[in-house]
Amino acid sequence: MAPMSTAAAALLVLFGVVSLATTWNAAKPVLNPTRRYSPLWLPAMVVTELAPFWLTVQLAMLLIGAVLGGPSSTAGRIGGWIVVVSVAMTVWLMIRSAIGVRRLTALVEGAVQPGRGVGRWFGRPTQTPVGIVEQARVAWRGDLTLDVIRPIHQLEHTPVVIYVHGGGWTGGDPQRQARDLYHALSLDGWVVLSVRYPFTPSVSVETQIETIRQAVAWARQTWAPSRVVLAGGSAGGHLAAMVALTSDEPVDACVGIYGNFQDLALEKQMTMMRLNCDALIALSHAVLQKSRKGDAL
Repeated sequence: MAPMSTAAAALLVLFGVVSLATTWNAAKPVLNPTRRYSPLWLPAMVVTELAPFWLTVQLAMLLIGAVLGGPSSTAGRIGGWIVVVSVAMTVWLMIRSAIGVRRLTALVEGAVQPGRGVGRWFGRPTQTPVGIVEQARVAWRGDLTLDVIRPIHQLEHTPVVIYVHGGGWTGGDPQRQARDLYHALSLDGWVVLSVRYPFTPSVSVETQIETIRQAVAWARQTWAPSRVVLAGGSAGGHLAAMVALTSDEPVDACVGIYGNFQDLALEKQMTMMRLNCDALIALSHAVLQKSRKGDAL
């Protein structure tokens, strides 16, 4: 067997094993969604979020191995089939995600704006739809800013959603997350305040919680809303939940989306909630329904 085909066979076997392990790590069921992040969480997130790119890499490596003669040996054929299984698993991941998005979209009331144009590849996929005004980087405390997304024809005492972006407590920006959510809520009559806050390790998590608590007070004083709802994703979901649980001035509702609800300071005092995705969706839907109707929460 030629050295080139030997190297190609080794490439197929090595990449096949790595590809299959990485893809399975992303596709496997989450047995305990409330436990702390494991070291395998980050590669799983990358594969899940960038599944089309990962599929392209897999197909390219399979093609390169085949062109260089890898399948001419038994080891190369085994490696090739491992890559094929990994490709099938990635396709299944994409199909599963598409089905999940379809089910979620069916539960959303109001407009859901699809990602458009090249901007979707740079973290700002959704342009501002007609009927909405966006004010970026409105100063609200010192050098901290927030983005305001509101209806053009805004009524007095409009309900306000304060959205806290995620980013592992160490980064992130409101313009790179949840823009569809901002627009859907604003088209439904809500004012959305998407808050920026200082990051760890420059500040503590307790300082971040206090910052969001101050943002709630600022929103009440500035907008005089009929009600205030806190929401957030990932680390933002954790910060929103902590403010809702500990603030002296309670909010009307809180929707924490895939957040880590094991606070370091209070984990011994809090009972961890194990909610599957359907339960979380139903809870969020019920909260927003009651908020729109003005029912007691």
